[in-house]
Amino acid sequence: MLTPDRLGLGVFPAAERFVPGLQQRADASPAAQAAHQRAANGAVFQGKPVPPRTPMPSPARLHELVQTYQAHQRANNEYRARPKTPGPDEDTRPPAGLLTTVAFDRLVHELFGLIGHALDVELSPHADIAAPEPSPSGVSTR
Repeated sequence: MLTPDRLGLGVFPAAERFVPGLQQRADASPAAQAAHQRAANGAVFQGKPVPPRTPMPSPARLHELVQTYQAHQRANNEYRARPKTPGPDEDTRPPAGLLTTVAFDRLVHELFGLIGHALDVELSPHADIAAPEPSPSGVSTR
């Protein structure tokens, strides 16, 4: 199963401590430049002033979503561990942190969007963060 930890997102907030100006790098990414260019082109076409640059989604937001995902997974495991037929005195309310199907779908959608934005952030000066993990066979995973 694909989880944030398997994607390497469980340690993403640590990257912000080790990579100075991570938000600025995200804002200078090719995706951010292309988004601004599209907005500027649309504004000029409509005869409006060019809008200011919009910051890219924050790396902190990615961390927040990963925490929400992990809380949902814990609540889901707790919910599935309950007896199928609860007794009369047992609490039948869903555990705290369990998301509805629609909320979970939105969470996953936003997570993958933020992952896509994170892929455009320039990290080459920080090879220890950007380098792929070696595969057991010794063959590159790229």
